[in-house]
Amino acid sequence: MSQSQSPQAADMIKKVRITAEKSQVKLALALDRSELEKIIQETQATRKIAAAGTPAPATAPAPQPAGPKSIRISGLEGGPVEVPVK
Repeated sequence: MSQSQSPQAADMIKKVRITAEKSQVKLALALDRSELEKIIQETQATRKIAAAGTPAPATAPAPQPAGPKSIRISGLEGGPVEVPVK
């Protein structure tokens, strides 16, 4: 973990659980109610600050890549896996 990450980010990473069950990968985040409410309040405060700032210039949406799309999962024992996305 780099030094630029906050202690809050490090605590959040410790609460993430990733498990593989057959052909599925499960991601779980264990938070109690007070932690969830704190995250929601911080997010809302950040949005209010961003909304109060100068408006962003209107830009064209980013172009979508052509061709089939897929999700690549690496770090598995059997090697990387690509899952097609419809």
